[in-house]
Amino acid sequence: MIRKLLALLLCLVCISAQADEIIVATDLHYISPELTDNGPLFTQMIENGDGKLTLYSEEIVDAFLADVLSAKPAALILTGDLTFNGALQRHRALAAKLGAVQEAGIPVLVLPGNHDVYNNNAAYFSGNTYQRVPFAASADFESIYHAFGFDGALSRDNASLSYVYELPDGSRVLMLDFNTAAFPCGYAPSTLQWIRNQLQEGITLAAGHQNLMQHTIFGTGYVIQGAAALLDLLEQYHVPLFLSGHMHLQHISQWQSVTEIATSSLCVAPCQYGIVDLSPLSYRTRKLDMAAWAQSVGNTDENLQNFDAYAAEFMDTKTRTSFGDYPIEMLDYAREANRCYFSGRMDQFTVIDSLSTDWLLSGSFFGYYLASMEKDFGKNFTVWNSTDK
Repeated sequence: MIRKLLALLLCLVCISAQADEIIVATDLHYISPELTDNGPLFTQMIENGDGKLTLYSEEIVDAFLADVLSAKPAALILTGDLTFNGALQRHRALAAKLGAVQEAGIPVLVLPGNHDVYNNNAAYFSGNTYQRVPFAASADFESIYHAFGFDGALSRDNASLSYVYELPDGSRVLMLDFNTAAFPCGYAPSTLQWIRNQLQEGITLAAGHQNLMQHTIFGTGYVIQGAAALLDLLEQYHVPLFLSGHMHLQHISQWQSVTEIATSSLCVAPCQYGIVDLSPLSYRTRKLDMAAWAQSVGNTDENLQNFDAYAAEFMDTKTRTSFGDYPIEMLDYAREANRCYFSGRMDQFTVIDSLSTDWLLSGSFFGYYLASMEKDFGKNFTVWNSTDK
């Protein structure tokens, strides 16, 4: 009996060590190894894609969950796009990994993203071919991840997979699903009333996959339909923080007293995630140390051993090949701007007026894109404190 009591007390001490911290990550885009042989078609698709380090998806997720287990936070929140293309088998494989986190006493709260449900691109890749595989619908997502937030929810919305979860310290997290079949990138009218009811009971912070504010030049498909009404409610009921993702870049926007933090994609350089301190409410990012993880598990892959350089070069190559045939000085400038923008460290970007002008006069997309970044020059979007004025 005494031995059991001591074990319980030790467990409580371990958990309480980080009881005021939440780890939040988004856009894992996990692809389980059994659904690809990393053959020519898959490799070419990734190299021609949007910069996701999908070839190392398994390793990135394993390293991240090792960080979570080591940190012992009050909860782990995953705000959607958990999988590469919503294949049922990928969801099941990821859920198995998340089970180890929950078994360690760390509540895992998940939401679907637009890649996770009703994704007709779910496929198995082999050699130069692919084959369609079953994708997850909302009911499948709930069935697979029922233990991660849904079973323990204080309240559930009837029209979506939205729910409220109470953490051990009494903090209440409003998890919002914007990816139903009927209202993609939005929500049903009844959901808004359900949200109002939950806010009346008190909410500490809210989370969803898509955005409530327009952080970049991209609006349609990024900002949810009905965002203004939801922002009004968060303001009315004094919810100071909304966590999102979807854009793959690290950014912070403000609307009256509501702050939205879009955490960058875990599988896009610099492969970082967020840490929310609950008292006082604040946020900071942490980058995965893939080289240290690889060493700890005996993985000798050269790209993993030099992961920061590999990931940066992967993004740089994508930038250079995406923006056209321009002088190397302009392409290097674009590379540096893009790297700083995605990492949320525009304070590290050195503005060169002549090159900015060259890009603007080029008439290219990147010239317009770079001009849109100007409002963020000098800003650090990897930290936020609710006490700052």
